[in-house]
Amino acid sequence: DTTVSAASTVTVNSGIDSTYDLYMFQMQVTCDTDSQDWTMNYEVASSIDTDSDYRYDIVYGYTTSTGLSHYKDDDAAFIKINAAGSEGDDNNPLDVILYLHHPSDTNWYTTCQFIGTNIQHDDSYQNWKGSGIYEPTAAVTGIRLGLDSGDFRDGNIRLYGLAKS
Repeated sequence: DTTVSAASTVTVNSGIDSTYDLYMFQMQVTCDTDSQDWTMNYEVASSIDTDSDYRYDIVYGYTTSTGLSHYKDDDAAFIKINAAGSEGDDNNPLDVILYLHHPSDTNWYTTCQFIGTNIQHDDSYQNWKGSGIYEPTAAVTGIRLGLDSGDFRDGNIRLYGLAKS
């Protein structure tokens, strides 16, 4: 478990190695400010990669909307892992499940999939599903979560190794 407490970034870099081909992160975290977008970068060779090596796509919907919307970026410096902000309230955490595929394989891009729910800053209920690609074929040894501004307030991130082919 990684405990989240009053920080602008959170890094999980213990337990991600070649033991498994598929890892799952279970996250339940609150922010100190409304309307925060979450970002994720990968740790490679003990450094966080912030170059434009990432691609992502997110489909999302609200309880106050009749249709779906989406975000995408094919040349990003991070993978965005929530749809359109979060509620800065202890009672409304952002709940995310993130799957990390083949992080140690240097022959393939590292990919991820994620799903999440939260109460939006306007009190509507939001859910989303997305995926991301890290284009260098380098071994990923950790993830760093960040916000577009403000801090994470508190929460927990659990890491599970799920499969080895």
